[in-house]
Amino acid sequence: MLSGIFVVAAMGASSAVDTANPLAMAEKGQLQCYRPNVEQRTCQSIASYQQAGLKAYDNKAIIPLSASAALETHSPVTIKEGAVCGFIRGEDALAGILRVNGVIVDAEKAKPILERVASAMIPMSDKEICTKYEPKGSDFTAKISIAGTYRPDQDVLVKWINPAEGYTVTP
Repeated sequence: MLSGIFVVAAMGASSAVDTANPLAMAEKGQLQCYRPNVEQRTCQSIASYQQAGLKAYDNKAIIPLSASAALETHSPVTIKEGAVCGFIRGEDALAGILRVNGVIVDAEKAKPILERVASAMIPMSDKEICTKYEPKGSDFTAKISIAGTYRPDQDVLVKWINPAEGYTVTP
């Protein structure tokens, strides 16, 4: 399951996706909420994107590891043919920031957990993950391709949210 979360993470409320730039909402300060629970204001993961160049972004993903622990990772992604594409990389997990109850855990103390996460990612390592967004009401379905093969079992609902809405991640 953790690998599935990273797949979705590594890769809103508008009625259409800008196929030239599916991250146009991110440039307006919006975040992606994967598997949103609107009533509880929770997401399975939250992604934000900071432009790093032409069609290039830094993807910051917040992924819950337990009810009290969350991992923040950063990884490069690019826009290719209307999809957000990147690679699952263990080094992104190893360089991640672990928080327990919202408090950053010292890097040395976090190291064993980050190593376990990186190890769990090995089956997905070095495979390009591309995500296309298909409108679904006011939200989107993230359609995942791994190494060029569409994986309908990885489809997930995504909602663009404003950071001020107070959404958090939960397993």
